[in-house]
Amino acid sequence: MDELIRRYLRATGRRRLLLPVRMPGRAGRAYRAGANLALDGATTGTRTFEAFLAEQIEVPGPPTAPR
Repeated sequence: MDELIRRYLRATGRRRLLLPVRMPGRAGRAYRAGANLALDGATTGTRTFEAFLAEQIEVPGPPTAPR
């Protein structure tokens, strides 16, 4: 999750202080063990998280001159 948040912040040009938060209980243990990830050999998509962000987030760019 840390890596995804850092990529999101980079894509949006934002800077934020990130604090580690450990998810407790069985769900937290499952995430830390990688139970939410695709199994080896599983069919997965080809779109990257960066491509998804580019489609979802309007990245500010230089202003364009009026025509």
